[in-house]
Amino acid sequence: MSTLILGVVVSGWHVPILFLEEDGLRAPIVVGYLLGSVAVTFWYTWLFNHTGGSVLITLVSHAAQGTITIGGFWSAGADFAQANLLFGLVASAVAIGLVLFDRKAWRGPAASYFPRKK
Repeated sequence: MSTLILGVVVSGWHVPILFLEEDGLRAPIVVGYLLGSVAVTFWYTWLFNHTGGSVLITLVSHAAQGTITIGGFWSAGADFAQANLLFGLVASAVAIGLVLFDRKAWRGPAASYFPRKK
């Protein structure tokens, strides 16, 4: 649940990027972008939890995903809108897969990254 809340916050944080794109406020672009932002937050949470709490690996993953943007591959227009929507749907499918197939990691107690004192 906390990852979902974080995903909504992250989406809100990234909304200004929509104003930088030509025709960025079209419905498929907005839906795909916001859906993708929430879904990618699940990826990063999963990655953080499965690398022993490595912020570096999560940051490198975010930088790579941010560097290879959809706008860099498609010009504004119908293709760009479809690509954004497709990214949101695929990212959501991956996030749902992470939650379903690694249910134990999401439902269990939070991992402690600090050794216990004796």
